[in-house]
Amino acid sequence: MMRHLDWRWLLLMGSIPSVVCLVFSWLWLHESPSYFAVHGDYAGAKRVLESFCNDNGKVGLNVDFKLPPPKKESTPLEVMIENFWVICSRRLLYSTIAVIYSCFTLNVVFYGCLYAFPQVLTEVDMNAAPAVSLVFGALWELPGNVLAVFCGMFWPRKPVMIGYLVATALSLLAFGMGADQVSGGSEHWLHLALVHGGYIGIKCFAIVGFVAVYQYSTEIYPTVARTTGTAACVAGGRLGGMVAPLVFEWIVEATANISIFFYFTATLCIVNIIFVLFLPLETFGRSLDDYNEENETLPLTATKHKVVT
Repeated sequence: MMRHLDWRWLLLMGSIPSVVCLVFSWLWLHESPSYFAVHGDYAGAKRVLESFCNDNGKVGLNVDFKLPPPKKESTPLEVMIENFWVICSRRLLYSTIAVIYSCFTLNVVFYGCLYAFPQVLTEVDMNAAPAVSLVFGALWELPGNVLAVFCGMFWPRKPVMIGYLVATALSLLAFGMGADQVSGGSEHWLHLALVHGGYIGIKCFAIVGFVAVYQYSTEIYPTVARTTGTAACVAGGRLGGMVAPLVFEWIVEATANISIFFYFTATLCIVNIIFVLFLPLETFGRSLDDYNEENETLPLTATKHKVVT
């Protein structure tokens, strides 16, 4: 069937969701009020805040605030250099490195397994056709999305990241150990349980990582450098997504063992846990301090801004 599919048509169909999102974003997505404020557009920031209030049924709520000092005019290159030094400042350098590595690990796990499973499931009998098992795994991402939303709304970022990494590492190890035995012909219930449990865990918990890691990456930087910092983290993730299939092929070619890839990605998760443990910032429940020029590299404060009336 795949031989007769038109790849141009597939690419065109795959672009439709992006076009739809572009239209909706262009029409209804607001610019950040913090961005307006930092760039001296008080009216624009106030207009967006009033829109937020109206959307949440708080019509007439006072949204006045103290305008931050105006930014000096800079060339795009100067802005890029300034933002780079912000995300690499003494206080943020470790966080930047740790979150880039977290994004890298997350994408290696997710896209590496996404690439590996269609090949692995032809050798590991999960008591179903490989195509059925792939659909089954995709469906398990739905509970992962629900769990991710819940964790993002109610739990601190660092514990969620550690929890997702621990659960994902255990799932990878379980699937690797079970796949080793099942691919060798074992039908023991424990080995099948390891395969199925690990497969479900990989599909479910990696989704939580996408919310926790990328949410944290947008919260640790001040507004003036948030785009640069987040872009660096996203780039680290995309690098992981690009190299993951190559890593799988290299490992299988070198070892002739499909399970080694899952042990390798579990090791990445374990190292990632150590990075997260030493992150100095917890962003959950904190306000973003974008209005203190002297502390522009210290984006988080424990107290919320007071409204200026």
